[in-house]
Amino acid sequence: MNHSFHSHIRIHHATTGGNIVRTIVSHTLPIAALTLALLTGCGGEGGESADPSATATSTDAQATETTASLTPAYGLTLTLPTNLTSDEEPRKGSNDKWRVDYYVQDESAPALIDVEYYTESSQTASGIASLDENAYAEDGITITPTATTVEGSPDAYTYTWEQNAAPPWDPTAPAIDLSCQAKLADGPEGYAYGVYACAPKDNQQSIDAMQAVLDSMTVSES
Repeated sequence: MNHSFHSHIRIHHATTGGNIVRTIVSHTLPIAALTLALLTGCGGEGGESADPSATATSTDAQATETTASLTPAYGLTLTLPTNLTSDEEPRKGSNDKWRVDYYVQDESAPALIDVEYYTESSQTASGIASLDENAYAEDGITITPTATTVEGSPDAYTYTWEQNAAPPWDPTAPAIDLSCQAKLADGPEGYAYGVYACAPKDNQQSIDAMQAVLDSMTVSES
């Protein structure tokens, strides 16, 4: 069983040279178009209808010159850099999982933020942690999900890993060492979320930006 940067960098898990690399097929949008796409809602994949509960929006009142508060899924809020591109819309994959990827287009501090979520109580944060742990183990990578705190969530976990792969924001580039972290959380009304971020291991600015995104993660009924 192959996994690709996990269908998200959990990005769908697939194995390359023994390393998990999240395989990403995406249509990118400039930030202005991204904001419009978020405001107009989510669509399905492969004929699936849009998640009727998804209310992805940008919160202009909380925007700064370099970051903006976005809600990529119902109940989930992240503060993301504004110099990014994104999938056109969340896509529904296997096991009732929705996914959307964000790519920070900053040559000095590139990064990938992969957002996945489940609806209708089809998964929990602890369940996602177990699935991830098993999937990475199949590819020889050990992760150790540990309990953490996400504002508004009753149950949350985090873990880190490293891998050598083509950078998700430029799959044509040579492989580099990536430093990655995941944060998983239960949300309202049967939602559960996984936020996965990767940055060049030797780029502290990218790593700090990635950490800021994960630290900004909040859950609420909105």
